[in-house]
Amino acid sequence: HRKLSSITSFNGVWKNITQPNLNFNVTIQSRFFATSLPRSFSPSSVNFDIPFTHDEDINHAYIKFVNLEGMLEGIRPLKEVLKSFDRNEYWLVEVDSHSNPPVCKLLSKRTYFKKRKELKSKPNIPKPNTKELQIHWKVEEHDLNHMIKRTKGWLMKGYNVSITISYKGLQKKKWEQNKSILDKIYNELKQCPGDMKEPRWLGTTVFIDIMGDRSTKRVEEEETLKRRDKERDRDFY
Repeated sequence: HRKLSSITSFNGVWKNITQPNLNFNVTIQSRFFATSLPRSFSPSSVNFDIPFTHDEDINHAYIKFVNLEGMLEGIRPLKEVLKSFDRNEYWLVEVDSHSNPPVCKLLSKRTYFKKRKELKSKPNIPKPNTKELQIHWKVEEHDLNHMIKRTKGWLMKGYNVSITISYKGLQKKKWEQNKSILDKIYNELKQCPGDMKEPRWLGTTVFIDIMGDRSTKRVEEEETLKRRDKERDRDFY
């Protein structure tokens, strides 16, 4: 069976997901004063479900400023940029914290709330062949063990599994430090067939997606058919 080999430990990824950020996946070239940026900086590319760092929360004195049209205007002092636009109409959003200085873009609040409303109005259609498991941070040990056992069964049958861990109601410092549930899930499921994706952080919730091994599911279906054939033959005689 194909093992869970995408990540070796949650110790590294937890550090990445405790600081929610906009997922633009953009590489900035070394030319700070380029005249344009990739399409990833357009307003339509913003992930409106993820809390973002903006305005005074940007922890840097200087930024690479991107205007509403997606044009990189160069490196400017953060305080100067914050004084240059209507704070009632716009946010200055950090879109690439890995750049030095960070890349920050002007975002219309009207665009943000309109897009957020559209996303909430969309029906939540479950994915085919996907089992869902919801876990709260207050879960008891024996309940968690039972949930993990069910998940193992699903993976052995080739199903995709979507695990949701909610830290709602827990102080931020505590849920940043509480890795026990994530570590237990990884340690228990790493030997199962499938491909575990890197955890995603949305607000106070962590999402873990595990893609089931389709070959495992086919084997399970073939074994079921063989077992039914044997039972039918036995009943016939």
